Amino acid sequence: MTSYVYVLQSMMGNDDIHQIYDKVSREIEQHLAAFQAAVPSAQQTAAIRTLLEYVLHARQSVRDMNPALALIHRAVEGLLDGFAVPATGPEQELMLRYRDCHLLVIRALQDPRVHGLQWTNKHVTRYLHAKSSVVLNRLKLIYIFRFCRTGLFFQRLLQIMLDTP
Repeated sequence: MTSYVYVLQSMMGNDDIHQIYDKVSREIEQHLAAFQAAVPSAQQTAAIRTLLEYVLHARQSVRDMNPALALIHRAVEGLLDGFAVPATGPEQELMLRYRDCHLLVIRALQDPRVHGLQWTNKHVTRYLHAKSSVVLNRLKLIYIFRFCRTGLFFQRLLQIMLDTP
């Protein structure tokens, strides 16, 4: 089965795709260097290193869709993990870099020379739909945690308790 993306890639050549993947890998390496300088043994550093490995694997096999799909899954999972960890103070810049790395990958895959906006968005949506219960639970926990940190959670809980008969 020949997909539309495969036909486009064969018409345009793989040089553009390789250049985009190279650019993404260079930018991720810059973010990774900043992470290692600030926190050499952080969990986010390992996640960015893994994301970089996925990018390099997808670059090596541009005709195969499986590495690109795995890259999408890793990028979306990393974004969800990035939102789960609240950042305050000095680690806020690191968390922004962490999120930027994952957004950078998704934006690169949305480039028409790589896979295109429609293909990428379709697979991001499929992955989020497949993981919807996990995503919703994670978002609920984030919501509760942020309320707990501001004290609004207890006010809201008290309001709910007073409103129920």
